[in-house]
Amino acid sequence: RAELLEGTGIAEVELSDPDARIPDLAMSKLVHRAIRLTGEPGLAFYYGLQVKASAHGSVGLAAMTSATLGDALLVAERFFALRAPHLDVRHFREGDEAVVEFTEKVPLGDLLVFTIESLFTGLSQIANTLVGHPVTVRFDVTFPEPAHFQGFAHLLPGPMRFRRPANRMIYPLSALDEPLQMADAFASQKAIAEC
Repeated sequence: RAELLEGTGIAEVELSDPDARIPDLAMSKLVHRAIRLTGEPGLAFYYGLQVKASAHGSVGLAAMTSATLGDALLVAERFFALRAPHLDVRHFREGDEAVVEFTEKVPLGDLLVFTIESLFTGLSQIANTLVGHPVTVRFDVTFPEPAHFQGFAHLLPGPMRFRRPANRMIYPLSALDEPLQMADAFASQKAIAEC
């Protein structure tokens, strides 16, 4: 742990505070250092696989206890900035598909690939857990295919298209009506109030 945090400006004691925030520059240093120390360019996929909805505090709880996947997306869209202030998220319908689009608020530079790979992996895992089965989804990303991607493509529940105009997760419209296993209107209202 000490070796990983060295030079990032992050003190170990800060990590035990559930309300602490890691500044963008420190997070950038941490990600670069983790990739260098592990020698794993696809580290974002491993990171995304470990993220649970509960890791997102009240936002995660509000999404987890929503009635449907569509309701959970509305929660995520409304409160996403509380968890990832560097990205904007919006979802909309496009024909018979539901689109969740992520836009950089500030340029992420060489962290864009890590951010999107971990985000898409994590959100896919969370969606599957919330509905209790794999959810069909495909992905569009703005960047070219990274050299490491083919070794991790099997971790995503659908194909990824590169060099697209936007970073998107694209679902069949019917997925929005999928009921969530942990739906609880009271708990969801309480979590939304906390957000």
